[in-house]
Order: sequence, then structure tokens, then C-alpha cells
Amino acid sequence: MKSVTPDAYIGTSGFMKMAGEIDFLMTVLKTGYAEQEDLLRQIDAAAKDLYGPFNVASIIKLTPVQKAWPPESAEQLKKFNNFERSLLNRFELIDRNLKIDRRNLLMKPAAAPTGKPVMRLMPIRNLNQVNQPAVAAVGKSDAKQTIDLGMQKYEPGFRTVVPVDKVGISHGLINAMKKQKLEELIGKFKAISPTLSYAEGRISFLLSIVEDSISKVQGSNGCSCEQKTF
Repeated sequence: MKSVTPDAYIGTSGFMKMAGEIDFLMTVLKTGYAEQEDLLRQIDAAAKDLYGPFNVASIIKLTPVQKAWPPESAEQLKKFNNFERSLLNRFELIDRNLKIDRRNLLMKPAAAPTGKPVMRLMPIRNLNQVNQPAVAAVGKSDAKQTIDLGMQKYEPGFRTVVPVDKVGISHGLINAMKKQKLEELIGKFKAISPTLSYAEGRISFLLSIVEDSISKVQGSNGCSCEQKTF
């Protein structure tokens, strides 16, 4: 998030730029989650075809959530934080190995010189106009392009090759092909995650700038966390 600084969003034009970026990033998240849901359905179908519905059901053991009082210790939160930290480290390692700059990868479609403003939000008085779906479609198209481009770039970092020991058409070969198809779907699912992770982080940073600005305007004294006067 080194490129996200308050001085890039000064004045009315800066506010419109920030609002446009948040709008675009939210569309990226929505599009990416939809892509992952579709992949999960394909993964489920491929797993059932390979292992059968009974075995798949036995692998996934759902236990009812029990609300305990007093609340549990922070051990689970620590485990999640450690997991999230290791996941981000994995993403950064893949970035370095594949020489990917997520900042440029994610924001490039929104900042492309297409002759149209980055800002896609519409005034309230225009919400019922006919051109609203067209404006929304542009945002979805750019978001889809971003997700697809990220998936293509990150997929090699999550690729798993299933070894094939037997030659010719055999039960082992067919199973290996099915396993490879399953691994490819899982790899695509994982390859979307780095883009979503960066989008969530960038939105968080932008909203923190908004919060600091509101504190500055509403408060009588300067904010201790202020980085740039608005």
C-alpha cells in the first residue's frame, strides 16, 4: 500500500478519484467472489465425479456452532492472524517469483486512458435514466478483466501437476486426468485470492483516509494520525 497516500486525493477532483477507485474495487470484489463461487461449484462436481458423493460427504464434517459463555480465549483469533499472515507472505513470495506488481495489475484497467472518467458513480437524479446499466456494465467489464488477468498471472504459482505412472487408457490414467482437472480448478480458485486480498487492503486504506478527513473537519484540534492537510 505504499502508493496509497492522502496527497493523491486532494480537493474535489481527488475526492471523485477516491470514490471512483472505491467503487471499482468493490466491483472487483463482487466479481471475484462470484467467480470463486462458480469455481467452487465446479470443484464440487469434479470431486464428486472422482470420489463419489458419499466420500465427499464424509470428508466434509460439519459441526454445529455452540455459543459458549464466558467467551473463549483469544487463541482462535491468534490462530487466524497467524494463518492470514502466512497467506499474505505466500502471496508476496508468488509476487516476487512471478515478478508481479499487484498495484499496477489491479488499478491499470481503472486508470487506462480510455477517454472516460474513472468515476462511475451517478448523481441521484440520474439513477432512473436509461444509461445507468451501460455505466454499470463498463465497471463490471473492467472488473472482470482485472480478475481474469490476475488469475492468468497467478495461476502458475498455484499449479499442481498430478503424476501419471501408467501408460495407455486405464483406470489409473482416467483417475489421474480427473485429479488433474480438479487441481486445475483449485488452482484457479486460489489464483483469484491475491487480487481480492489487495483490493480489500486498498479499500481499507482509502476508507481510513476518509475517516481521518472527517475527524479533521468535525474536530476542533488536529488529528494525531493526520498525514496531509485536506
